[in-house]
Amino acid sequence: MMTEERKSRYEKSLESTPGPIRLSDMKQDMDLRGIMAYAKAQGKRVIDLSDEEKARFICDKKMTGVVNMCDLNRYYKMYQEIKELTPDNTLRLMMHANSKDEQTFWGIVGNFLLQKKQKELIEKQAY
Repeated sequence: MMTEERKSRYEKSLESTPGPIRLSDMKQDMDLRGIMAYAKAQGKRVIDLSDEEKARFICDKKMTGVVNMCDLNRYYKMYQEIKELTPDNTLRLMMHANSKDEQTFWGIVGNFLLQKKQKELIEKQAY
């Protein structure tokens, strides 16, 4: 009798349990590969990331015409590579640019990196 009662309660609970959520019904998406790579680069586990850090990898599936928020990790990696450029690198990039716009871009990047280095030297009172 007890097992029949349990079975009945279980069947009733199934009636009120919502069905599975289909992936196509989800309004947001998460860049799982990106968040795992980011966590590894930070020396953390994904679960240990702050909510703000995790939010970088969540994007609205309906977003069109704007930067996909899931691409943030890609841009973060670009920044990490660009900030390692030397003045000589940026000069070469400017000299071999394919357009005036590209030349201007690398000039701005080079100036930014030089200003950052100047600021660091001034803070260390190297002058």
